[in-house]
This record gives sequence, C-alpha cells and structure tokens, in this order.
Amino acid sequence: MSPQAHDEAGLDIAAIVEQIRQQVRRDRQGRLDSSVHQLESSFDEVELARSLEEVRANRAVSAHWPIVYKTPLQMFFAFLQRLTRRFLRWYINPIVEQQNAYNASLERTVSLLVAANARLREEILAMHGRLRALEEHAGLDQLAEEGTEDAL
Repeated sequence: MSPQAHDEAGLDIAAIVEQIRQQVRRDRQGRLDSSVHQLESSFDEVELARSLEEVRANRAVSAHWPIVYKTPLQMFFAFLQRLTRRFLRWYINPIVEQQNAYNASLERTVSLLVAANARLREEILAMHGRLRALEEHAGLDQLAEEGTEDAL
C-alpha cells in the first residue's frame, strides 16, 4: 500500500470516527431531552392538586345524615330513625370519631407525599441539567484532547 493511499484511508477513518462521535452525542442528547420531557409531561400536577383538594373536602364524616320526609308515613319512619339514632349514638359516635381521625392523618400524609414528590421532581430536573452540563464539558475536553493528539 502506498503512503498516499494510507493517508487517504487514515483521513477517512478519522472522519468516520468523528461522525460516530457526533452521532453518539446527538443520541445521548436526544435521550436526555426526551427523558426530561417525559418527566415533565407525564405528571399532571394540576390533577394531583385537585385530587388532594377532594381528599381534604371529604375528610370529615358525619354521624347523622338529615332525615327528610314528605308524607305522614315517611314522617313516622323518620321519627323511628331519629329514635334509633339516639339509642345507638353511644355505638356510632366512637366509630365516626375514629374514621375522622384516620381521614385527617391520611390527608396529612398525602399532603406530605405530594410535597416530597414535588421536591424530588425538582431535584431530578436539576440533576438532568447538571448531567447535561457535565456531558457537554466532557465532550469539550475530549475534543481538546483530540486536538492535542492531532498536533503531536
């Protein structure tokens, strides 16, 4: 093989290696951008906030629903229901109090989890940014090293 043919083959290999490096950088950048985009778009914070408000709105349980009546027969059954409620108050009220205490603790827990989730999402986004900056910095350093190798 002549020296001229060897030099042309060397230039082609260098060009091919550079193309591969650029493709790898684009692929990494594309994966990073798509993962950050998926993270940002896959999570609906508005829906989570609405759900949390629904938990807060339904937190309290009432021991007695209003008894309504329209006819005299319904009035008689309403009277029986009220009488039954009075006799069973000793049994029903502790259960309602336990349920309300559980609902309050659940609401606090869900609120803390929502806040922790928001903090973690912010940290992940910040880490993605730092990773991108480090990869760009490493890419610049790698190019600088290649430039010094070419000069030798």
